[in-house]
Amino acid sequence: MHYSIKINESHQYFLSIQLTFKADDDQMIIKLPLWRPGRYQVQNFAKNIRGLDTSKGKIQVKGRNEWLLSDIKKGEQVTVSYDYYARHQDAGGTWVSEQFCLINFIGCALVPTSQLKDKIEVELLFDKAFKTATSAKVENGTFIFEDFEELTETPILLGKQLHHGSFIENEVTHHIWLQGGITPDWEKIIKDFKAFTKVQLEIFKSFPHKEFHYLCILPIFKHYHGVEHHKNTVITLGPSSDFHQDDFYNNLLGVSSHELFHVWNIKQIRPKELLPYDLFKESYFDTGYVAEGVTTYYGDACLYRAGVFSETQYKKELNTLLDRHFENQGRFVKSVTDSSLELWVDGYEKGIPSRKTSIYVKGALVALMLDSEIQRITNNRKSLDDVMFLFNQQYGGQKKGYTSKDFQEIVQQVCGEDMERFFSDYVYGIKSLELQLKKSLEFLGWEVEQTNAQSKWMSDFGIKLSPNGEVVDIAYNNNEDIQVGDVFKYCEQQKVTSWENVLMNKEKIDISIERDGQILAKQLVAKKKMYYSKLSII
Repeated sequence: MHYSIKINESHQYFLSIQLTFKADDDQMIIKLPLWRPGRYQVQNFAKNIRGLDTSKGKIQVKGRNEWLLSDIKKGEQVTVSYDYYARHQDAGGTWVSEQFCLINFIGCALVPTSQLKDKIEVELLFDKAFKTATSAKVENGTFIFEDFEELTETPILLGKQLHHGSFIENEVTHHIWLQGGITPDWEKIIKDFKAFTKVQLEIFKSFPHKEFHYLCILPIFKHYHGVEHHKNTVITLGPSSDFHQDDFYNNLLGVSSHELFHVWNIKQIRPKELLPYDLFKESYFDTGYVAEGVTTYYGDACLYRAGVFSETQYKKELNTLLDRHFENQGRFVKSVTDSSLELWVDGYEKGIPSRKTSIYVKGALVALMLDSEIQRITNNRKSLDDVMFLFNQQYGGQKKGYTSKDFQEIVQQVCGEDMERFFSDYVYGIKSLELQLKKSLEFLGWEVEQTNAQSKWMSDFGIKLSPNGEVVDIAYNNNEDIQVGDVFKYCEQQKVTSWENVLMNKEKIDISIERDGQILAKQLVAKKKMYYSKLSII
């Protein structure tokens, strides 16, 4: 198969793509992936295609992501042409701008389903002002891929402002590509990247590839995203004008460490349901807390262990996790395993009130608790590091998919105790984390206190307001007749400039709200239940 890609001559945000292949039957099914690894949600990439045409026979829609190519002859060469709207502005999409082009083939490359294992060539017909960053093999200016899976795992970044740095750790070359109007301090960047890379290699003892590429896009507007692949990661982080600010740089380190850990934990150590990937239909799995939660925990922990994050910075990251978990009212309703299974339903959007927990946030806290418990049980002889090393040896290295029970068994093997109650309560169940989490944090050396939300609306009334008075969340056990989307308008018939200040020490308050175009009078009474209480590291 051969793909030829260039920017559309009449519209710069469209790519013109030609797929050429030899027909292996008189009719063939051509498909486009329905989702991409790292985001377990139907993407409907096909909505970006226009002007689909074929040089032989005829092509017609067969489903939401598939087409039937008919009236062709076996053995003849066929070219399928189409335009693809490349404005999917995140690390997993195909994105064209004036300064760069990110090609994620998983969203834009149509493929005959009978030729998924065939060798693939890609020719990019771009202006020479664009430099190229990719882990793909190149032969005589053409990119070569062993099969469609390698194609989908190997994005290509073309940029007019592409900066490059590299380092070698444990005989593996790591390339850092930064696309944007910046001036990198390569000495500092390489020192820090090398430090957290070394910590991760100490956990797993080996790296599955000879090289790794960070493909980083730094747009001029605010952005934050990362997507893992076998030999590379794509990261988008903006605005580039903040590149030399501490918060920006710490975010770059955080997402980079997270994505590097994914090289082992999801690209090698993979849930049974995802081995192999079936990119053309949903694949439900309940181990998102391992794939994403454990990775989230280690992403920041490795930076701290490497000395890249100070104690103050790491404490800040842990408190952010704690805040996000304890403000999420879905933790009272749904387990982290069930929330993983329902990623395909609404896992990447806010959703209705109090519906789900986060596999990233709760998963990270469960990982922290497991790490602490293993260290406590073994008198600090073992840790979660030993679990991940064995996990990689038994599943990643063997190309064998795992289940949640498999993960639990390795935890038990390492710590030498039955962990059924722990998994039943905190992984498969919805038991509150407070008590166990406080013990775990204190065992790891942190000073912890239980605090109430700073906002009295949250702590006393169970209502989270935006600055303009809109209700953005309500506590799970709040029985007031207040709904998400209500807008607070008046207090005791007076217009309000600050809803926080109007409360003072009031136990009861009369307000007017706007709901569905109507103004309604409500009297709210403080319940003193300490809604939205949380743990904080001090």
